[in-house]
Amino acid sequence: PSLPLLSLLSLSLWLQVKQIMHLLFNDSFEDAYSGVLDIQTSCGVALIDVVRAVHAEVLTYNMPPMVFAKLLEDLADLEYRLTTATAEKIQLGSLVAMVWAARSGMSPAK
Repeated sequence: PSLPLLSLLSLSLWLQVKQIMHLLFNDSFEDAYSGVLDIQTSCGVALIDVVRAVHAEVLTYNMPPMVFAKLLEDLADLEYRLTTATAEKIQLGSLVAMVWAARSGMSPAK
């Protein structure tokens, strides 16, 4: 492909990753799950590609060290599970759940 096409594809992927991160870190469990699933379906993206993009994006986030380490460990485990025969929809639920756990670890104490 030509350079402009590659740039458009890169921009499109970047926007999708940003949208996925917003869904995971801000929306309800149900909305995050269905939103990520919609993006996967409409763009033809495998969950392992989503997990790798989320993994890379999480590295740029500022969060408490224990939460950060746990989330990275969970993402690595999820990526490994996706390399075996597994149900992607169940693993998508796992992705949303692990981010929810990280979100709760970043919330200020009440």
